[in-house]
Amino acid sequence: MKTLVLDESLDISPSIHRFLAARGAEGIFVCSAQELEMAEASQGPVGLRVVNLSPAVQLARPPGLVSVTISGPAPVLSSLVANPNDFKVTLDVAGKGAGTYAVDVKVQQVPTGLTLADFQPKQVQVELQNVPTPPTPTPAPSPTAVPPPPATGG
Repeated sequence: MKTLVLDESLDISPSIHRFLAARGAEGIFVCSAQELEMAEASQGPVGLRVVNLSPAVQLARPPGLVSVTISGPAPVLSSLVANPNDFKVTLDVAGKGAGTYAVDVKVQQVPTGLTLADFQPKQVQVELQNVPTPPTPTPAPSPTAVPPPPATGG
């Protein structure tokens, strides 16, 4: 796709789109310089997802939040509605047993059309503890059979 940037003083009316289409230029996108302006915005706090957690351990407490800065075209950023599902920020604890670890934060997904500019913090303390094992039930003692009294002859 080709982009044609027009000076803001020009009148961009629907007729230019019809003109370009009539000339076989359907693949040309016409926009103003303002539409190409890049901007940054902070999005935060964003929740962390812990991945690859062994079934033998659990989180001692939630891992906290991350502040994410994204960049992209100003119109996209200005129309962005904060949705936590647009971001995927993870902590990979593969192979970790009980203990406290400094785990690298990984931003794996930002909203479509935007790019990751920065995020803080870069590492988060994660405390893992062993999953408590349920107590083994002690079987109830079975009643001792009492032999019947001897028969009396009589």
